[in-house]
Amino acid sequence: MNKEYYIKGNKLIDNFMGVVVKLADSSLDYPVYVKVDKDYEYSDYFESEDDAHYKSNYHYGYNELISVLEKIESYGCIVEIWMSLGRGCRICKPVGDNGKVTEFKTEANDTKEAIYTTILEYIEWFNKRK
Repeated sequence: MNKEYYIKGNKLIDNFMGVVVKLADSSLDYPVYVKVDKDYEYSDYFESEDDAHYKSNYHYGYNELISVLEKIESYGCIVEIWMSLGRGCRICKPVGDNGKVTEFKTEANDTKEAIYTTILEYIEWFNKRK
């Protein structure tokens, strides 16, 4: 995957997690950006909005991915991750009372990539339903 893919994906996840990037009030001679969520403003400054989203690191670390999965679970989803006999992630969302389940599943050579891709598929579906 390339940097543009991760910028787009991380922006989608940031929005889902309630994090926005905005132009900072700064005494510097050039524009800088900060990330803000409902609780606080991050202390890091970024050169651009894309830079801020790329450095969210959802594509890089398990800690960031787990916090997203926890939010997805809070919406009543079932999350599965497997690392033997292949690597993958599945998010299942029961829809309605008829037992119907919407499923998002990715298998890949890299567990983090499988989780990341599955999260993006779920969020795209989630945003369409809002």
